[in-house]
Amino acid sequence: MNQRAMTGAAALLAILLSGCGGGGGSGGGTTTVPSLTSPSELTVNVDPSCTMVPQNGYVTVAPASASSTACAAGIAHPGSNQIPVSIVYGSGAGVCPVNTALIVSANTSCGVLTNNYIPGQSSTVTLAPNISNALQQFVKTWTVSYQCHCGDYGSCTMPIDASGQIVNGSCNDHEFGTFPVTGAVDANGNFSGSGNNNGDVFSGTLSGAGTGSGTWFLPSSSDSGPWTATGAP
Repeated sequence: MNQRAMTGAAALLAILLSGCGGGGGSGGGTTTVPSLTSPSELTVNVDPSCTMVPQNGYVTVAPASASSTACAAGIAHPGSNQIPVSIVYGSGAGVCPVNTALIVSANTSCGVLTNNYIPGQSSTVTLAPNISNALQQFVKTWTVSYQCHCGDYGSCTMPIDASGQIVNGSCNDHEFGTFPVTGAVDANGNFSGSGNNNGDVFSGTLSGAGTGSGTWFLPSSSDSGPWTATGAP
């Protein structure tokens, strides 16, 4: 996951900095991906025991899906463990996809640190060496059932690995049949999943005790309803 999240980071950074003008620059302030859409601000908190490498290095943000490249980045202020990142959501190149879990990564003295970020559920994300330990509680095969207020319903199997990512997830919908689902949970249990049939969105929370709940939403029709989950090793 670390290599995937960092893929294309150098190229992205070059694009971000290209608008800063010649010599001097902006002193390492917030970087934004060019877009006509107003950006959403994210604060990345790096564990104080870890320093950025280099000190004015950058964090990258990428979709939590296979072969994804970075869609946003932020430059660190030397001596600060808080890095601001402006994220623009949309479709196409240079923006982060909507309704999708994201991976935040940074190269530090503690190694490459990563964490999953669930947009809309928080405006901050923490990068620390113990994040992988926190994610261990969610390493289960999750069985999800959802019920639409419109009458549709379905069930999903979502195995989550040690990185907090859904691996080989699939859903079986009463109306649309079987389709794959991707997504992730962060260290606090915030969860987001996306189906690729009609853009199904699952948002909510999971607990280390093996339960979960939230809202299922279909953007194309605005249909929605609750979902519940149980997880087993």
